[in-house]
Amino acid sequence: VETFTARPRPGSQFRRWVNYCTARPDNTCPFNVEQRFVDAVAGTTAPPLVAVFRPVANTGLNALFIGDNQTDALGAGVEAHALAAGFGDHTTTRFAADGDDGAPQALWDDPASRAAIQAVLDGGDVDVLGMTWSDAYPELDGYRSWIDYALAKNWDTRFFITTPPGSYFPGTTFAQFETFYELNEAAVHALVDALRAEYPGVDIYALPSGRAAVDLYGMYFAGELNDDLDVLISLDNSESAVFQDFYGTPGDILAELGGLVWFASIYGSDLAGLPYAPLFNADLVAAADALVDAHPLAYAAPPHAYPDADGDGVPDRFDPIS
Repeated sequence: VETFTARPRPGSQFRRWVNYCTARPDNTCPFNVEQRFVDAVAGTTAPPLVAVFRPVANTGLNALFIGDNQTDALGAGVEAHALAAGFGDHTTTRFAADGDDGAPQALWDDPASRAAIQAVLDGGDVDVLGMTWSDAYPELDGYRSWIDYALAKNWDTRFFITTPPGSYFPGTTFAQFETFYELNEAAVHALVDALRAEYPGVDIYALPSGRAAVDLYGMYFAGELNDDLDVLISLDNSESAVFQDFYGTPGDILAELGGLVWFASIYGSDLAGLPYAPLFNADLVAAADALVDAHPLAYAAPPHAYPDADGDGVPDRFDPIS
């Protein structure tokens, strides 16, 4: 038996194995290969055993967001919040398409979009890739394509899938709107479960951005936004409404709340200490904090670094082997 042990340098932490031992519960990878198997593959090149390490300190993520115009408006605010919170190395690159054309499969199938996004991934320094969900493309193929490509460029890329709000039509009640969102959320959670099973150890999580629309919808009908908004939907004034159209394009207040939710979800940050100049009378920081706290922990972003009591760079969940 030949056993390999992943030993991180100071300031780094072991995350997982790649190609072999992907289900190992510690930082060792033992090999015990029978001679007949060695003889059968003689002269061929096997994929390498890779140990993935991550810096313990998070100074900012290089983020790539791909999706539709609705989710793009929410992701637009992340960079400013990250820099204000002290994540000075944060950068954001965004690609958006109209409606279902922003689904991962649609972007992969479009040669121009695929080439442009791949050019960013080719740099090998994308830390987090965010994608959206569309019921027009319920299969895993598009997500697999982007995950495989990103991991081939950076083994420690992490991924999230945003949950959009449900459909709106005139007369939709809050209860109906919330139910539509919850159906989308269940589909995204099932998608995350399936992808995690295929990519063990890779950080894959859900981001509840559509819940921001649901919460503002409820606040509007409860009269809690009277000081900020005139109407629920305005086709010509994004400052006065939650939505700019019947497709869910965010008005300014939804884009603002969504940006806070995205930042808090991606960085796992409490927003209470965030330097923030409110643009609305409604307490959007408190609303975003409550929203993120209510999101099921099982589908939240894994911590950037895990607890490591002895400081050996091997998370406590992998100890006692060190």
